[in-house]
Order: sequence, then structure tokens, then C-alpha cells
Amino acid sequence: VRALRAAGVGVALGADDPLLFRSGLVEQYAALRSVGLSDVERADLARCSVTASTAPYDVQGVLLAGIDRWLALP
Repeated sequence: VRALRAAGVGVALGADDPLLFRSGLVEQYAALRSVGLSDVERADLARCSVTASTAPYDVQGVLLAGIDRWLALP
């Protein structure tokens, strides 16, 4: 993930088939934490997901603000 981000690739996590892969989105973010990705790096992935989505810009703004609030938590 770090190499892709360093190369400028937008990376977004996804849980397309949690029954098949036995992994949901929360587990994927936890797995990245367990291999050393920081909260800042994981928040960047979440931002990529939002900005790559087709959600209306006002919805994206709300989601991005939520990511920023999560990152600012003690």
C-alpha cells in the first residue's frame, strides 16, 4: 500500500464480498494497522475512497470532515 501511494496511485479499500474473503472493511483497516500503517496513512486511504466515489460533492465534504474529526481524536 505504501509503495502504491508513494507512486501516486489512489488506493481504496473495499469489502466486495465479505462472505467469500471473510474480511469486512473494518478488518481491512485493522489489518493495515497491524502491519504498521499509521492513523494518518489509513485516513489518507479513507479520503481516497471518498474522493474516488460518485457521491455528490456535499456528501463527500461531510465524509471527509468525519475522517478529519476521527484523525483528531485523542
